Amino acid sequence: MLMQAPFYVSARHWGFSRDGVRFSAQMADLEFLQAITDKTIPISLQEGVRMEIRVEWKERELGKAWEYVPDSRKVVQVLSPRPTGRTATDEPEEDDQGDEDAG
Repeated sequence: MLMQAPFYVSARHWGFSRDGVRFSAQMADLEFLQAITDKTIPISLQEGVRMEIRVEWKERELGKAWEYVPDSRKVVQVLSPRPTGRTATDEPEEDDQGDEDAG
């Protein structure tokens, strides 16, 4: 679920919530950001809007465990809501990067 956003290309992170846990991520889906500018997002983006997103982040090895690298989360693709004219075939194939559904 979207909690806060600058709604433009920015180094500022967007805020999300998943299962009541808040997290932030940089919006790296430039097509989605352009769609905001072009007003081709089919809904009004505001706090509380359910979004499905692909999130990637970095981890570093710490002994026998892996540790999240702070401030490394990026939204690499917004799956929903989609800009008008974008189809399901635009979705990437599954990979072994982490995904988070912000809803």
